[in-house]
Amino acid sequence: MGLTFKAGTSDVLARTLKTLRLPAGDYYAWVACESLIAKALRVQLIADHGANPKWMRAAGYWRRGAVAVHDTHND
Repeated sequence: MGLTFKAGTSDVLARTLKTLRLPAGDYYAWVACESLIAKALRVQLIADHGANPKWMRAAGYWRRGAVAVHDTHND
């Protein structure tokens, strides 16, 4: 039996990110997923893992309820 999620409603990526050991110092992070989740993961990487926002790209390639979306989260 497979798992099904509605876009933008799962916390599986955020929970997984909490378990990762990321490198000390500067590193490049690239996040690409549903737009709201990409924005939340960017915030989590900065707050919990000390990621440098200048060394990161977070993009939403789809958004729940919308088509043809490409959001870039750099703020």
